[in-house]
Amino acid sequence: MKAQRHLLAALAAIGLVGTGAALRTGPTVANATPAAAIPTDGTIADVSERTMDSVVEITMTGQTADDEDMMDPSSFFGGGFGGHEQKVGQASGVIVTASGRILTNAHVVDGFDELKVTLSDGSEYTAKVVGKDTKADLAVIQLQGSLPALKPIAWGDSQNLRLGDIVLAVGNGIGVGKSVSM
Repeated sequence: MKAQRHLLAALAAIGLVGTGAALRTGPTVANATPAAAIPTDGTIADVSERTMDSVVEITMTGQTADDEDMMDPSSFFGGGFGGHEQKVGQASGVIVTASGRILTNAHVVDGFDELKVTLSDGSEYTAKVVGKDTKADLAVIQLQGSLPALKPIAWGDSQNLRLGDIVLAVGNGIGVGKSVSM
């Protein structure tokens, strides 16, 4: 439950910087992507349409440590004591550069050996961590291999927001599919 709160907080921060300002100001000229060319009247659906191609699903895999197995009640039933077991997680991130940099949460990448990123078109790529700040719970990962044309999110300016402005969080948290919350 705590991890879900951290994920929602980070997605809200991403929404504040990216989609919140987009709702207020419309498409930005800088960093314009094909999605930014969609006319908007400022509705939630318009902002969602402009940003969803920038949202990715991240699947993480790794091995649990011996002490983690001891804390997991399922290890007592059929899993036995000791040894390492496969752990898997799902989260979301947002494309921030055309070269394949993705912003996500630091807790998403902590303790996992392999990261797979699924783009909005369904294509899958491996990624590696290139930076993280555990205090801010933010991480940057880099897609590997030959990449298609990517659609980075258009950055807004939080200085233009006022108290009471609508802010949206877009994501694909825990594999539920594309979602937008306010």
